[in-house]
Amino acid sequence: SLPLLTQIPIINDSSILKITIRACHTIQNLDCFSSLTQTRYVTIDSCDGLKNISGLGNVRTNASGYYVSPAPNFTISNCGILAFEGLDSMETVENLSITGNPNLAVISTLPKLKRLIGLTRISNNPQLTTMQQLDSIRILEFSLELANNPLLQNLELLKKVKQIWLG
Repeated sequence: SLPLLTQIPIINDSSILKITIRACHTIQNLDCFSSLTQTRYVTIDSCDGLKNISGLGNVRTNASGYYVSPAPNFTISNCGILAFEGLDSMETVENLSITGNPNLAVISTLPKLKRLIGLTRISNNPQLTTMQQLDSIRILEFSLELANNPLLQNLELLKKVKQIWLG
């Protein structure tokens, strides 16, 4: 039998088109992606051992080359993360989905995030109590879905939004 995968080998590329990590229950962090600065799609699903996503902190919005759109799509679902934080370089995210994370309590500290495009879905996170320090968001384009986050106490996410575009 194969040994348990607890760590992904370090990725030295600065650009990867698509990252998909599914059902890797023993992976605890994404530090292997610390040199990554450009990606178009990130999907992390059913990784209940994953505690943080800060290894993606250097991913920037302004991708070039073969990318169709400048903004990464980001989905994290059914994972063990406690806080959605550490994406320090992203200015725009397209189709942000944070769903079904049973331990997620906080969405915070996305200091450069100014624009959410497409569907922004934050749902089925039973321990989510706050979305804080998101006051850099200025533009929300198309759709925002907040559902089944029974402990959510504030919507600071919308605090300084200047434009809402609905398609």
